[in-house]
Amino acid sequence: MKLSRCSICKSHITLDQMVQDDAGKCLLAIVAGMGKHSGRAMVSYLGLFRHAKQDLSNSRAAKLAQEALALAQNHQALTMAMYQTVQSIMNKRLYNKDVKPLANHNYLKQVLSSALEQCTAPIQEQRSNSIEVKTQGVELTNEQNKKALEEQIKRYSNNFKAYFKGEES
Repeated sequence: MKLSRCSICKSHITLDQMVQDDAGKCLLAIVAGMGKHSGRAMVSYLGLFRHAKQDLSNSRAAKLAQEALALAQNHQALTMAMYQTVQSIMNKRLYNKDVKPLANHNYLKQVLSSALEQCTAPIQEQRSNSIEVKTQGVELTNEQNKKALEEQIKRYSNNFKAYFKGEES
């Protein structure tokens, strides 16, 4: 089944060929299951491992994608870290005219650790705030604590969404 034509080389892109290869099938499943923003971030991140004159094999791309997903349980932080990594490396490549492909996930790990700190900081603030409330004689039930946490997560996930759209939060 022909999907369309490649916008660069004008060759046909067929879904049949993509799923014939087990690694291609695995890679397609990973990216398709991630969601719109996360999938786009993963594809861009995988592009950093490609040599300038050589394609990245499906098996290597699938392995790299699985390794990247294993780095964090928090997919929003991972997505943000992948976007930041791609942007930083691409800026470096433009400035230094250095097109060496990435060899490992070390840079992503560094960016991810700071992203996870940003994600957990609001939760830690909430915990310290709830401790202050409890010391004032107000006990929160487990249900109230859960509701407050869900509201905070929703508020910060909206900040991430705004960040990915390029809006100021």
